[in-house]
Amino acid sequence: MIKLDGQEIEITRFSDGTSKILCIPEKEIRASHTITWLYDGDEELFTLVCVVGYLRKNGVSKIYLQLPYVPNARMDRTERDGEVHTLKSFGDFITSLNFSMVEVFDPHSSATDMVISPIRVIKPTKYIQRVIDQLNAHTNRNLILYYPDKGACYRYNGYFPGIGMHFVYGEKERNWDTTKIEKLKIQGGKDIINGRNILMIDDICASGGTLMQSARELKKNGAKDIFVYASHTEKRLPETELAKSGLIKGFYTTNSLLRTDNFPKEEILSEGEFNTVIQLENMWLYVLKVF
Repeated sequence: MIKLDGQEIEITRFSDGTSKILCIPEKEIRASHTITWLYDGDEELFTLVCVVGYLRKNGVSKIYLQLPYVPNARMDRTERDGEVHTLKSFGDFITSLNFSMVEVFDPHSSATDMVISPIRVIKPTKYIQRVIDQLNAHTNRNLILYYPDKGACYRYNGYFPGIGMHFVYGEKERNWDTTKIEKLKIQGGKDIINGRNILMIDDICASGGTLMQSARELKKNGAKDIFVYASHTEKRLPETELAKSGLIKGFYTTNSLLRTDNFPKEEILSEGEFNTVIQLENMWLYVLKVF
C-alpha cells in the first residue's frame, strides 16, 4: 500500500495487468509531499517510481519517504556464488530516487543505513515501553524480558527504558542444511523464570518457529503468562502454530506488515492506546500504528 500525504494511491488495472495510477490533482501539488509505503510486495516499486516521477514533473522539490518495513533486509549478505545482495540493490534503487529523507522503523539489518541515503532510523523504544507499561500494570510488575537470541539481546536491551528489568535470552542450535532449530537453551539465569510473566522481544516474526520453541522452553522452566512484542509481523501470524497453541497470551506488533484490513471487522474489538485489538482463537493481538 502506498499513500501520498496519508491518502492511499488509487490503482486499477488494464486487461493486460498494467497499472493505471490516480494521484492527487496538479492544483493540489505543493513544494513538499510525504509518501508512505506500507510494504505489500516488490511490485509496488513501480508505483513508487511513477508517483515520484509525477511529483518531480510538477516541480515538487522535497519528497519524503516513510518506509516502516525495509524489505530484502534478510538478504544483506551473500554466501554462495551467484546469490544477489538484494538489500544493496534495493537500497541503491531507493537512494536513486533522491528523497529528502527516508524514515525506516527498526530495520532487520544493521547494514540498512549504509545502503539507503539519506536515512533516519526510528527505534522501537516508545512502542516497547508502552507494552512494558501495560503489562507491568496488569501483572503487578512481575515481568521479565526474554530475547530469542544473542543478537536480539544486544539489539534491544541497551537502548530502551526497560533496561533495568531482569532478562534472559535463548541460544539456538540450528541445522543449516534444513535451517530448522534443533535445540534452544535459555541463558542468563533460568532460576528467575519460575512463576514470572514473560515478554519476548524480537524484530521480525515470520512463521513464529523460534518464538514457539522459546515459549515451550520458558513454560518448562515455570513461566506464567507469556507475551510477545515484534516490530514486524507477517500476515500469516493468525494461521501459525504459535497463535493457535495457547502458549502466548498476547501478541504486540505494528502495522508495518500486519494490518487490520486483513481481518474481518467483527474480530476487531476496539481502538485506543494500541490502535487495534483483535481476539484470535487462543491469543489477543494488539496492533500499534507506526505511520
